[in-house]
Order: sequence, then C-alpha cells, then structure tokens
Amino acid sequence: FMDWASQWSGVTGVKININAPKKDKKPLKTLPFKVVEKTTLQDDDTFLIRLRPENRSKFQSGDLLSYQPKEDGPPRLYSIAKMQDDMLLSIKRHEFGLCSNHLYQLVKSDQVNASIKRNPSFHFPKNAKEIICISNGTGIAPFLGIIDENKNKIPIHLFWGGPKKRSFDIYKESIAQSLASGKLTEIVTTYSQEQDQKIYVQHLIAERKKEMAQKLKSGATIMICGSIAMQNAVLAILEEIATEELNSSLSEFEHREQLKMDC
Repeated sequence: FMDWASQWSGVTGVKININAPKKDKKPLKTLPFKVVEKTTLQDDDTFLIRLRPENRSKFQSGDLLSYQPKEDGPPRLYSIAKMQDDMLLSIKRHEFGLCSNHLYQLVKSDQVNASIKRNPSFHFPKNAKEIICISNGTGIAPFLGIIDENKNKIPIHLFWGGPKKRSFDIYKESIAQSLASGKLTEIVTTYSQEQDQKIYVQHLIAERKKEMAQKLKSGATIMICGSIAMQNAVLAILEEIATEELNSSLSEFEHREQLKMDC
C-alpha cells in the first residue's frame, strides 16, 4: 500500500503521508493445537475445522482465534465455538486467502500454532431469559458453541442465512442434536439463491416484528454474528421494531446489554 501511495503521489503531485500500523507491545501467546477433524469444502467454499489444544487452554464460545501463518503478516481472527474441550471454526476459503487456504490444507493430526483472543462481550449471556442468535454464512460458528453451552435449556432461537440449502449441510448434525436435547428451541433458515426473490436473514426478522418486540420488552438478548452488511441490515430492522412497536430506541436495549454484536 505504501508503494502504491508513493506512485500515486508521483502521478498526481499530491503527497500523502502513510503511517504503518503499530504492532501490539504485548503479542498474544501462541499455543499449539492439533487438527482433530476437518470437513470437505462445500459449494460455497466453506469448511469446518476442529482443533484440540495440546496444552491446557482457557477459552469460551465467542472468543477469537488469532492465526498468523507468516510472522510478518497480519493475523486473521476467527470466531470460536467451544465444543466439549475442542475448538470448532467455520471458515470460508478465499481464492487468494493466505490464512484460509493454509488452514484448509491441514489434515488430521497436523499441528497448528495460534493465539486466543478473549472476547468477553460476546460470551453466553448468563442472565438472559431468552436468546435470539442472528447470523449468516460462517457467522454461525460461535452460536454452535453457545447453544451447546445452554445447560439450563433457556429458549434460544437461531436465524441463519446462506446462499443454498447445501450450504447448511456441515451444520446439520450439530443443530439436530441441539434441537433433540432441548438446548435449541428453533432454527429458522433462508437461502438467497434458492428463489427468484432474494430473501436474507434480515427479512426473517422483519416478518416477526411484533414477536421480536415482545421478546426485547421481556428481556431477551439478541446476538448478531456474520458480515457487516448483514449486521447493518438487521440493525435497521431492529431499530424500526424498537421505534414503531416499543416507542423506544435500539440504543436503550444495547445499554441494557440486550444487544451483542461481533461482525
């Protein structure tokens, strides 16, 4: 980027100053993990990889795995689902993605070194009476762990959007077990490429305006994980619900910690 800026300045005659980002003074401690399982690549280029800490490691669903395949490269953060004592990641492989391609090339029993970044603001909301999880694509990952953590079986509703029905196949087994055990109350899905009119996860929320308003009013916690575009679209719908149905502002519920986001 600095090389480009220098060339651009030479062509335009406009000088711009670029400051390289400062490195953290205290880098996160790198830990060894063993690959326990990895799925094949789906049609939408996503896969699951299950990692087991070689040493005792403290982490929770909603924390982040910081992975840096090259020492001089920036780390990539992946949302963690804690399943038993293992770490489950849902990853989209990008054609030129350094991290996603490196992780996809790993096979069972390989070792990978990475760091855990704590993310307490996106952990299981202990005092919530009800949880509404909204995600798209690989953003479902932390929710798989949060649902598994639901020992008291409080109502959890999961809304998920993907391109095609097959995109959901790698999550089916975990979701089916959670529904059967009572840890998950319902799963509502939409597949944007399966119908002429594209329906995204925000449309699912909009269809349930009055229900969502009642849940917010009664103290439910809404958690959002996925793309920034999805987050913005969902927030717009929730703001509309808060304004029209509750004569309030969404920020009031955020201040009460009823809205948690990690996109």
